[in-house]
Amino acid sequence: MRKILSLVLLGLLIPTFSSAATCPNLYRNLSFGTKGADVTQLQSFLIEQGHLEAGNNTGYFGRMTEAAVKKFQCREMQICSGSASSNGYGAVGPRTRAQIADICSRITGGPDPIPQSPMSATPQSPSNPTGSNSPSCTPLPPQTQTLSCPTGQTGAIAQTRTSNCPGPVWSAWQTTANTCTPTPPAPLTYNEKYRPQYHFTPQNNFAADPHPIYYDGEYHLFYQYTNFTPGGGAWGHAISKDLLHWEHYPMVLQDRIENGNEILTFSGSVVIDSRNTSGLCAAGGCMIALYTSHVKSSLGDQEYQTLAYSNDRGRTWTRYVAKDPVLTIPVSAFRDPHVFWYDGSQEWVMAITLSLEHKVHFYTSSDLKEWRYRGEYNRPASMAADWHLWEVPNLFEVPIEGTSGKKWVLTFSGGSAQGPEFGGMKYVIGQFDGKTFTADAGETPRVLDHGKDFYAASIVANGRTPLGEPIMMGWVNNFTYMTDLPTAPWKSAESLPRALALRHTSQGLRLVQKPISALESLRGASITDSSLIDRAFSGKTTELLLTIKPKDSSSGTNGGTPNTVWQAGVKVLKDGAQETVVGYDAAKGEVFLDRTRSGHTSFSTQFPSVERAPVTVRNGVVTLRIFIDQSIVEVFVNEGEATITSNVFPTTQIATVETFNTGNASLELKAWEMKRVWK
Repeated sequence: MRKILSLVLLGLLIPTFSSAATCPNLYRNLSFGTKGADVTQLQSFLIEQGHLEAGNNTGYFGRMTEAAVKKFQCREMQICSGSASSNGYGAVGPRTRAQIADICSRITGGPDPIPQSPMSATPQSPSNPTGSNSPSCTPLPPQTQTLSCPTGQTGAIAQTRTSNCPGPVWSAWQTTANTCTPTPPAPLTYNEKYRPQYHFTPQNNFAADPHPIYYDGEYHLFYQYTNFTPGGGAWGHAISKDLLHWEHYPMVLQDRIENGNEILTFSGSVVIDSRNTSGLCAAGGCMIALYTSHVKSSLGDQEYQTLAYSNDRGRTWTRYVAKDPVLTIPVSAFRDPHVFWYDGSQEWVMAITLSLEHKVHFYTSSDLKEWRYRGEYNRPASMAADWHLWEVPNLFEVPIEGTSGKKWVLTFSGGSAQGPEFGGMKYVIGQFDGKTFTADAGETPRVLDHGKDFYAASIVANGRTPLGEPIMMGWVNNFTYMTDLPTAPWKSAESLPRALALRHTSQGLRLVQKPISALESLRGASITDSSLIDRAFSGKTTELLLTIKPKDSSSGTNGGTPNTVWQAGVKVLKDGAQETVVGYDAAKGEVFLDRTRSGHTSFSTQFPSVERAPVTVRNGVVTLRIFIDQSIVEVFVNEGEATITSNVFPTTQIATVETFNTGNASLELKAWEMKRVWK
């Protein structure tokens, strides 16, 4: 899935010329109040052409008065004195220097102070004061100069010129070396406005779907990446030891051109072929990527599946061209293969979507190259076609809390709880027999995350990690405004890693998501004390644990009936009326996140919203574990029974946290500052 030196100075395009005979009116159009950077470029150009002496132009570039401009116009007459020219004050034909000096004096109220150009009709030289009429002429030693590079470049321009008789007369400056190169961008500090401090973000440009994998002591995060230019798409790549502290690596699997068609690299997955079933691995196995190639063609777009392999632990990749595609069918939207090894049948399994048909197909293979269709999961009749496509499927086993049992879970991205115009994720619980997935009786796809900004999530290595549980990461963004986010030089982030489990609840078996335990290692100073409920405190990169305990019926109103019309929670990233509100609404039985007054919301009319997740009181309380990270808020309700993930963009540096309670609950709040993960 992936879903943008013409030399024009001072309003004047300066032509190249070789002698005074074709001299243009270089100075007439100089603007009053010229910017220094533009003038520096003009200055370098004129020196190179021999129209100004290096070192003798100080003071004539910068903010110019009208008199200074007129003097430059006089200088033009001197340069062009051997040819007809116009300086804006009437025609100027061949003139003597005395005539030009007289004209300059009358125009400017004084003689022209600018040093004589070597291109004047009657050049003078300190070593030969008699000029061209001297009976003897000795060429002067060559002169050299070093010029600064244009704005935005580093290095230097070396130039030289020689003198010739009669005169002697200096030649034009000739460039002998040019080491100017674009100035590299300043190192990123990861302190830019809105930059998350403990969520993964790319260094720059746009990131999307994560494709995480664990191999040989390293977590690899491959992710959709683009700079929105032709050929600018690829998989980004970062490596971590703990899923929290990431090091960026060069991007891989770039877009390409074949037969005149642009082929974009879309989503997929990575597996470890430890048995070398593909025949592509060196000793010890290798990493295999299966991903969608999206062909942009005048005959209509097409999608097929491509294989690439890496024998150096993911640093470099080779596309398998002997059979490309390894899988294709005659549909236009056939994408995002999720591949895993199934022990039961000792073969590879692929789940992949027919996006526009709302289907997930299942294939098997013994070597990752030849694939056989096995079955499919279709949108149930009870499920509305709530969005225009399905994509990024994942199929994996999940343990059931408190038991030794497991169930299979199928996830996919598609419709959102926030409405059909937004992207979201669904999951369904069922059985997998090695060939196809079947939902349990009565099971229908359910909302995975109730926020607007959680999409295209994938699990890490199909659960085969040192953590011993399925770990999921998702894309923190939404198609509706994905390129409009007010962040630079990057756009989009990946969610915190989430540990997955199934839990028996009063509504049945449900998928729960909890932050991985390693996040506790990022806790810094505790700001927990009994007064947190009664005061505001600062918190831009903070973890909160809020416990809301509804009071019993004896404290109710309306003739002893319990008062259920109340709300309680926290206001975060708050400065005056600007705030993001996270709370529990007792009347509706919901947890909500209100970002309608969260700060910068005008970049999209679809951004301001109140996002809601149904919740029941569990063991007499509602718990909200909230992670605040500059511009991301992730909420985990009742130990992960519901989640809400949202972007927010506060406009001020002040960011306080304070509780609210409309009357029928007691609150307990704990808080920790979170450490940044970027060096």
